[in-house]
Amino acid sequence: MVLAPLLLVLALPWLAAELGFSLDGVPVLGSVFLTGERVGSLAAVHHGHHHGMDGVLLALTALALLPLARSMRAPALRLATTVYLSLQLAYGLANAVQDAWSEQLVKRGTVHTEIPSVLHPEVTLAWLAVVLAAALFSLVALRRRGGRPTSGRTDGVEQSGLPRSERLRRLDGTWRGE
Repeated sequence: MVLAPLLLVLALPWLAAELGFSLDGVPVLGSVFLTGERVGSLAAVHHGHHHGMDGVLLALTALALLPLARSMRAPALRLATTVYLSLQLAYGLANAVQDAWSEQLVKRGTVHTEIPSVLHPEVTLAWLAVVLAAALFSLVALRRRGGRPTSGRTDGVEQSGLPRSERLRRLDGTWRGE
């Protein structure tokens, strides 16, 4: 999964801010991220807590738990948990992207258009985008593999009761596992 490492790199300025320092003067990172420079009367990335960091943590948690939700045996619980985690992923990504966009691109003068905040639920186009992204993430997470539903197991044992390695050993032209 490429998304998790990208989120961790995106979070580097916020991790530094949480610890009370900027990335200015840090080789490579100081030239990639705008952190301690003043933009107007404020630092580009203020010291302390950032909602973008919350977004990264929410998104990483959702990414870690979605595979477990997919393996739930109770269909209603699997659906509810997947939809919830998909909304958490969409909300987390939206907050991380909005905070990074504002601090790294708008304050730098690279772009002038700001992404609207989605910190609080409201009836806005930005929140519609979050809900639509959550629906898309849910569909992707609930899709069937190879046209068949998954067995709900994550230990390598399919419904035949045999581990995948054993099924592969038995492929002799007469017996073909699932």
